[in-house]
This record gives sequence, C-alpha cells and structure tokens, in this order.
Amino acid sequence: MRHKRKLLTAILALGFLSLTSCNINLLAKEENPVVTTSIIENTTADYTIPNPETKGDYKVSYVCNNGYTYTSITTAQNKILEPDTPTKTCATFKGWYIDKELTNLFDFSKAVHEDTILYAKWDIDLVSLVNQVSTDTIKANVRIFITNYDKTGYGPMATIRNASTALGSGVIFYEYGAYYYALTNNHVVYTTTTYQDLTLEDAYEEKYEFDIVAKDSQYDLSIIRFRKSNELTVLNLAKYGLEKNELVFAMGEPNGLSNTVSMGYSLGSKVFTPDEATIAMSNVTFSVYMSSAPIDSGSSGGALIDSNLNLVGINFASAIDQETNQFKYSYTIPENRVREFINSHLSFDI
Repeated sequence: MRHKRKLLTAILALGFLSLTSCNINLLAKEENPVVTTSIIENTTADYTIPNPETKGDYKVSYVCNNGYTYTSITTAQNKILEPDTPTKTCATFKGWYIDKELTNLFDFSKAVHEDTILYAKWDIDLVSLVNQVSTDTIKANVRIFITNYDKTGYGPMATIRNASTALGSGVIFYEYGAYYYALTNNHVVYTTTTYQDLTLEDAYEEKYEFDIVAKDSQYDLSIIRFRKSNELTVLNLAKYGLEKNELVFAMGEPNGLSNTVSMGYSLGSKVFTPDEATIAMSNVTFSVYMSSAPIDSGSSGGALIDSNLNLVGINFASAIDQETNQFKYSYTIPENRVREFINSHLSFDI
C-alpha cells in the first residue's frame, strides 16, 4: 500500500483576503418590461437599456471570477437589478463595487447613465484554500530528475564522461489516453551532452520515465509526458492574466524539498532581460510576471497558481538581494505565453 507523503511543507498564513478577477459582460438593453439571462464565466450576453437623457445604450460588465452559472436581471429606465450571488471556491461574496480598490459599493437602486464595470469583492478563506491546495492541487506537481552524460565504448566497458545531474519541477496541465503531459522549463531539460536519463516523481513519490515532447529556449518552456499510474490532478490554464496584488501560490521542489507550496502576491510585470551566458537554454525577452511567492533552486518549471487554483504561469527565475543574499521576488512565464507555446508545438489547443 502506498503511503501518501506530506503534501504541503510551506508555512501559510491563515485569514481572509479580498480579491477580484475574471470578466463577464452584460449590456443593459431596452426591453419591456424585464429581461432575464443566464451568465456563464467567460461568455458575453448583451442587453441594453435606454438612457432618457442621451438615448444611448450602456454596457454593464460584471468582473466576478466565479466559474459558475448565475442569473442577471435587467429592467428599463436605466436601472439594472442585482444579479444572483456568484460563487467562488473557498470564498464568500461581499458585493458589487464600482472601483477596483473595492471601496465604493454599487447602489442598484440608482439609474445607469454610462458604461459601468462592477467588481466583485470576495473574502477568501485561507484555511479552506490552503486545505484545497495541500490535498488536491498539489497532486499536479512533479519532481524532475535528469542525468546528462557522454560515453565512449559500449556495454559494461563503456566509459561515462561529462556527467551532470539536474533537479527541477513540473506541473501537469493535460491528459490524453494513457499519458499525462506536464510543463517545465527548457533550462531544466537542456543539455549539451549526447545522452540523458529522464525520470520524475509524482506527488506520491512514484517514479516514472518521461519523454521530452517539445522545448523552446525563446519561451524557456518544455513539454514532457509520462504514462499514467496514479490518479493525479490536471490543472487548467488560466484564461485571464494576473492583476497586481492578487494572491498566488508557487508549487515546486525548492532545494529538493518535495511538494512545497509558498504563498505571495503578484507584483506586476516587467520585460525580462536574459543573461548572455544562459541564452542557449533560456532566452526570454518578453514581459513576465513578478510575485512575492518564494522560490529557490529546484523550483524551476514549477507552477504559479491563482486563488481559483488555475495555472497562471511557470516559474523560471528569481531576483536575489545583493546585499542580504535573500529572495526578493520570482519571475514567471505568463499564461498567455504558455498557451502560445503549447499551441505552437502540439496538435491540440489549450
């Protein structure tokens, strides 16, 4: 019988936070007397309402980050009734706000006279969220071991030369037939030697051999695949980018510590400048995410996930304070570049 190992080793703060993201659009529409529609995440239903002052039609967008079907009701006279309460995993809905800072609660009794964006406010239950990450999401994490070498001669008389080992992280993003597909960094699987021994461990410490399906230094990404054995988690690639100050989790194998999760916040984006000495394996020159979720050597190729437990990027580098030699922030290949890489190298789209 397999014994499930401890899946969460990072210390995570417990408490409640308010966050938003994701987009659902509605248009209030001149209808008589009431229009009702069901709204599904990432779909757009258009309704308009007449403006008695300018006779214009105005768009009401609900930024809600929910992923469940809910209903919105609109009325004439420039007013829109409050939609049914949206839902989100491990969070409590606190109302619709007219500003991203979530300081001004929208008054649904007032008329709409301009295009309006409403933002959902959530109280995130970190106790429940951490439990979800540690018991289910972490099962998408894999630990990668690679031995690179050259050899001369054959059989038992062969001489091994230029041997080196690499340890990295990966995350399962797709399954098809008898295989799981995982993402990692190109610089994790990169080699200048002739031979490689490629193995990985899943979250239960079961070992597998894997194949390299695709790799590209311009993205510093690689796709690997391995045969199914245990039932593992497959993460969904996020459909929207990170907003600054969103809660994030980094999964990986820092310093060889298996199934480690750290927590932090997105810090925005910046155009990355690669090191000239490493461009053969990592030549990222586009805008990447920064976050405060700690990573370390061995975290390369690990997942960055949002509070919806979607994959928002692949960690590939970190910044270190030169005076203290302490972690400052991590760099992450964003979900749009990950999707671009996958779709350009595989026969299916993500």
